[in-house]
Amino acid sequence: MRKFGALLKVSFWGMLYAMNLAGGNRKRRISGAGVLALAGGLMLMLSATYSFSFSTMLAQQGMVDMLPMLMSLLAVILCAAFSLFGAQGILFSTRDMDLALSWPVSPLQLVLSRVLALYLENLFLLGVWMLPVWLAWMLQGGCTPAAFIALPISVLLLAFLPCVLAMAAGFVLALISARFSHKALINNLLYLLLLAGIFAGSFSLQGQMFQMQSAFFTSWPMRPFLWFTEALKLQDASLAALAAVCVLPFLLIAWLISRQYAAILTLLASHRARFDYRLTRQHSSGHMRALIGREFRRYFGISIYLFNTGIGLLLLAIGAVAAVLQKDQLQLLMAQLGSESMPMTAVLALTVGFILAMTQPTSCSISLEGEQLWILKSAPLRPWELFGSKIGMQLILVLPFLVVCVPVMGWALGVTTAQAVALLVAAVAMAFCVAPMGLVVNLHLPKLDAPNPTVVVKQSAATLVGLLAGFALMLPGALLFKLIPQVWNGCGWLAAAAALYLTVGILLWRFLLTRGAAMLEEL
Repeated sequence: MRKFGALLKVSFWGMLYAMNLAGGNRKRRISGAGVLALAGGLMLMLSATYSFSFSTMLAQQGMVDMLPMLMSLLAVILCAAFSLFGAQGILFSTRDMDLALSWPVSPLQLVLSRVLALYLENLFLLGVWMLPVWLAWMLQGGCTPAAFIALPISVLLLAFLPCVLAMAAGFVLALISARFSHKALINNLLYLLLLAGIFAGSFSLQGQMFQMQSAFFTSWPMRPFLWFTEALKLQDASLAALAAVCVLPFLLIAWLISRQYAAILTLLASHRARFDYRLTRQHSSGHMRALIGREFRRYFGISIYLFNTGIGLLLLAIGAVAAVLQKDQLQLLMAQLGSESMPMTAVLALTVGFILAMTQPTSCSISLEGEQLWILKSAPLRPWELFGSKIGMQLILVLPFLVVCVPVMGWALGVTTAQAVALLVAAVAMAFCVAPMGLVVNLHLPKLDAPNPTVVVKQSAATLVGLLAGFALMLPGALLFKLIPQVWNGCGWLAAAAALYLTVGILLWRFLLTRGAAMLEEL
C-alpha cells in the first residue's frame, strides 16, 4: 500500500507540473493558476445561467427537485465529452513505458495512478458546476442549507461516473486500434463513430427532457442522478447506492484494463516492418510543401489534436446539411420570431465566428513539436516558411468548409446573395486573423515538455487562451453590427469587419516575422 501511495503522489505531482501549477518559475505557476481559475469561472458562469433559468421553469411546474437531476446529468455528459479524447492519451501513453512497467507495483495500481489526473479534472469541473445548482435549488425551496454538507461527498462519488465512460471508451479504442497497422486511421474512425453516438444519444435525451416524461426520470440511466439528488437531502441509503453505482464500475473497468495493460502498451509502441518496398520514381518538392505535408500528417496522426481542434468544422458541416434538410421549417421559424432585432446575417456570422474561434490548430502546433523543435530550428528554413506552413495548414483545412457551408446555410435561411458573399468574405478574413493569432499565443505560452499530446491539446495554457482570444475577436464584429447594421443592405458591417480582421491578421504576421522569430529562437 505504501508503494501505491508513493505512485499516486508521483502521478499527482506530475499532473501539477504538466499544468504549470508546480515547479518552474513563478511566472509559469501564476499562468497555470490563472488558466485553472479562468476555466472554473467559465464553468461557474455556464452552470449559473442554466441553473437559475431551469429552476424558475421547473418551480412553475412543481418539479423543482428535477433541477439537480438534470444539471448533474448535463455535467456528466460534458465531463465525459471533455475526457473522452484525453482518456486514451492519459491511460495508454507509451512514454517511459519500460520504466513504468518495471516498477514493483501491480498493473491495477499503475492504471489507477494514471487515471488520477482524469478523476481530479472531472472532480474540479463537477464541483464548480454544482455550486450554482445547489444555490438555485435552495432558493426555490427544494432543499435546506444543510444539503451543502452532503454536496462534497456526493460530488466526490459522481466524479467517478464520467471517468468510467471515458475509460471504457478509451480502452475499447486502444484495444482495437492497437491490433491494426494503421493505428491513427483506425483511431480516427472509431472516435468519429463514438462522437456520432454521443450526438445521437444527446439529442434523444434532450427530446425526452423537454417533454418532461415521467418515465425518463424513473428509468435506469437516470437512477444515479436520482440517487445523487436524494443524497443531497441527506438520505444515507441513496448515498450508499450512489457510491455503489459510481465506484464499483470504476474499479471494474480499471481491473479489466489492467488485465491487458502491458499487452496494449506494447502493441501501441510497436511498429510493423514492411517487406513490400518497390523502386519507384522519386519526386522533389519545395520547403513549404514538405512542411505543410508534415503538419497534416501530425494533424491526422494525433486523434485528440484532430477532434479537439476540428470538431467545430464537423459541426459546421452538420449544420449546413441540417439547414438544407429543414429549410422550410427554419424559414417559417425565423418569420415567426422576426428578424428586426437579429437579422439572419448576424445569426450566421455569430455561428461561423464561434466555429472559427474553436478551430485553432496553430495555438498548440509549436508545443506539439516538443523535443523535436531543435530539428526545425537547425534546418535551413526562414521564419516565414516555418510559421507559414503552420498557418497554411490551418487555412487549407478551414477555407473549403467556409466556401461550401456558408453559402449553403445562407441559401437555406433566405439570405440575399450580396449578404452571403459579404458574410463569406468576413469569415475568410477572420480565418486569416485567427491562424497567426494562435501562433502568437503559443509562442508566449509554449509547453515543450509535455509527457503526451493530450496535455498539450487539452491542458495547456495556450489552448485555453487561444480559444478565449478567438471569442474576443468576435466582439469587434458585434460592435460594428450595433453601429452600422443597415449600411449597404446589411453588408456594410460585414465589409468593415472583414477589413478589420485582415488588418489585424497582417499585423500579427508582421509580429511573427520580427519578434516572433526571436521568441522562437529562445525556445
